[in-house]
Amino acid sequence: MLILAADTSTQAASVAVGDENKLYGEIYTDIKLKHSERLMFLVDDLLRNIGMKIGDIGMFAVTVGPGSFTGIRIAMAAVKGLSQSAGKPIAGISSLECCALGSAPSEGECVWPILDAQRSDVYTARFENRDGRIIRTEEDRIMSIEELGEKVSSSPSKCVICGDAVFRFRDTISSWENAVIAPAEKLLPRASSLIAPALEMSREGKLIDCMNIVPVYLRRSQAEADLEKKKC
Repeated sequence: MLILAADTSTQAASVAVGDENKLYGEIYTDIKLKHSERLMFLVDDLLRNIGMKIGDIGMFAVTVGPGSFTGIRIAMAAVKGLSQSAGKPIAGISSLECCALGSAPSEGECVWPILDAQRSDVYTARFENRDGRIIRTEEDRIMSIEELGEKVSSSPSKCVICGDAVFRFRDTISSWENAVIAPAEKLLPRASSLIAPALEMSREGKLIDCMNIVPVYLRRSQAEADLEKKKC
């Protein structure tokens, strides 16, 4: 089954098409353009370059968060629109899982993807490479960078750190015991990393329709917090 995947949960944007057997194509950009100005152009360019149409797609995959509030909404809105018009289901996948899957840790290493949650906090979760598979060992949560540093430094194995919060905390991370920062090409989430978990969700009957997919923010946006203050 052909899957079209999209991610705009960080400053980067990417789209990919693949199935059980191969990755047919992917476009990844990290440039100073708004996601809303480029995402559908990336979809159109990718499909044209691989000689496919939206009608060829059997299901869609998208990161649902946590991450950039605006970015998450943009990718989800685009995929919901495509899903509705095509009448095909969606796999909603954690952006932290997407980031961890693309970080390529060695056997036995753990992965801590960290996405910027502002202040001194990060969105994070723990994963491990077990027999060549990236396995989740902790749920998505908000954590201070200091607490994460303690966890990584006390880890019995090397820990790969990836995600956009690396840009803010690189010097701090470099001082941690057992921490290895992912290389630049594996640092941010990529749409191609959504294809394998989307296929697994399809096999498990966990796909949903365009009306029922919702974002996972873990924290209210600043605009929502400001509005709540005005009501008090």
